[in-house]
Amino acid sequence: MKTIIVLILTSILILVAVFREPIKKFVFKELKTLKKDIKIVEEDIEYIEEGLGMKKSIKKEKNIKNIKLKNKKQP
Repeated sequence: MKTIIVLILTSILILVAVFREPIKKFVFKELKTLKKDIKIVEEDIEYIEEGLGMKKSIKKEKNIKNIKLKNKKQP
């Protein structure tokens, strides 16, 4: 039983080594596609936030936090 498991794992590793380049191209192609999809979703969210007027308030909150942090750092 152990021998069969070792043979299967070894054959999988050998196949990965032989087909390394096609596997790498496929994986990175999927990652690029995912990155494009995420960018589209972020743009849609920004559009919705602008429509609801949330975008400005979020920026104001970040600016207020940054000002508070700067004031704490100064003596």
